[in-house]
Amino acid sequence: MPFVYPIPNLKRITSASGITVRQLSNESGVSTKALYNAIAGASVTPSTCAKICKVLECNPTDLMRTPSVQTALEDIAHELQKYRTFSESVYNVLGVRLPTIK
Repeated sequence: MPFVYPIPNLKRITSASGITVRQLSNESGVSTKALYNAIAGASVTPSTCAKICKVLECNPTDLMRTPSVQTALEDIAHELQKYRTFSESVYNVLGVRLPTIK
């Protein structure tokens, strides 16, 4: 049985690069099912990892490395900003002032 590796950062790296799973599949030759499975936590073979890395222009360790605390905090801050922007839009449509957080 060949060696297989989880690639926990695949979703974060594809999001950061702006590439969709379908685009990654088309450019890498890896099936969308295999990519979605990898995003969900399934392990991939070294050849699959190499195909993904070639398209994303990254190293295998970028895909396998556990994100640092700093990266996790940046991701959280980004999500909070998206939520705030959405909330501001809703409040504007309703004509209500957005509450201030202290």
